[in-house]
Amino acid sequence: MIDKSGQNPITPIDQPPAYDTAVAESSNARSLSSITVIPNSPPSSSSYFPNDSKGRSFDLNAQPITPVTAARLSPTPSSPVAPAPPKQPAGWIGHLIGTQQSKQDLEVKQTVLGLLRGVIHQGEGQHSATIDIIQSCIAACRARGLSFEKIAQERSIQGHTPLYWSIVKIGSALKSHSTPASPRPQNLSPSDSNTNMSELLSVFDVLAALPLTQDTYSDAIQACLLISSHTMFERLLPHSPTHALQIPGENDTSNRDIITVVNAEDVEGAITGAFRAQALVKDFQRRLRVLKEVKINFVARGRMWSLKFFIWSQGRLYPSEYHIPNVRNGSWVVMLELIENSPDTWLDSRLTIGRPNADPPSRSHSTKSPIVFRMKSSGRGTQLSGDEAQKRHFPARGPIYHLLSDDAQASSLQFDGCPYIREDGSLDLLLEAKLVEPSRNPDCVFM
Repeated sequence: MIDKSGQNPITPIDQPPAYDTAVAESSNARSLSSITVIPNSPPSSSSYFPNDSKGRSFDLNAQPITPVTAARLSPTPSSPVAPAPPKQPAGWIGHLIGTQQSKQDLEVKQTVLGLLRGVIHQGEGQHSATIDIIQSCIAACRARGLSFEKIAQERSIQGHTPLYWSIVKIGSALKSHSTPASPRPQNLSPSDSNTNMSELLSVFDVLAALPLTQDTYSDAIQACLLISSHTMFERLLPHSPTHALQIPGENDTSNRDIITVVNAEDVEGAITGAFRAQALVKDFQRRLRVLKEVKINFVARGRMWSLKFFIWSQGRLYPSEYHIPNVRNGSWVVMLELIENSPDTWLDSRLTIGRPNADPPSRSHSTKSPIVFRMKSSGRGTQLSGDEAQKRHFPARGPIYHLLSDDAQASSLQFDGCPYIREDGSLDLLLEAKLVEPSRNPDCVFM
């Protein structure tokens, strides 16, 4: 499998203009300083912008800090903001005025798009003024009554959004600063000692903090798959336009599952696509009983995986690929599948549930071994698919199931006092996998 994240993704055929070009005057577009700014009614206050690495707050109603390179975006003393115009006259004069205002709005929009392309195209060490430029773009859009949130989420750079490219650039920076002896870091922070990484993360945080549409979020997911980064997926996850199932009244952020993904670094592991995903699922039994499902998603080997526990109900609507023959109502099931249009692949994996040996020795069941079983793609020459249409028409390419209720050990997960669940209600999971045709060897070594 070729790791595409090693390529330099920020060199498309039709590169966005250089930053200096984006802010320079040209014969085809006037600078914003020559446009009479006609303010609309002030928008409601918004505080969805996070603080950047320097502690600055991004409030839509805050006075922008304008660098010299983006000075044209903000009104200056020599070009004061014009008062609101009177009601436009009817007829061709009103049409002429409206056309002129639309033309000016379009020029502002194109300039903002150009600046965003410049921000994405900047090289290492050139992001010091990036946040100020974005803040000035917000102010310019507000003055014209334009929506910066909509403009910034257009697929304006090689068919993708600026948020997509900000993730790709972070992946390139991670790869350039990692070595076999020092692999990619598991945790990223704007306070990272790498100044360039800190600025890249600040750009991502500002763009991700916008009220994202489903299209923008899906585009960003594809960027996480391109660089194969579960860390960036977790950083993106809180900004999802849809909310995960949770018990009403509980804080999802304070009770979030802990997931760690590790790829095999040796030569054999690189050939077989071996990886390990370890999870600590909080409040497992209670969530499954109340919500009827507990799901964890993670990124590994350029693909999005979904591991789901759910309770089968005859009265509940399931997609066609969820059909399991001879399953009883109320059965507990675990399912593993590819999602988000991930590339097809073979899969041979082993799921380990619980770690009772780690409990205090005073407990009578402390000598029990964990629950272990294989989860693998069909042995009839069929690969798993991340395409929903393929999974509907070819069930063998869809999810892999294991009926917990029919497993002598796993059936205990539904009972209080289960020895495989921690005293605080958390459940340990370990998925070891290879992206190869399944082996018949019961003692297969994964990593």
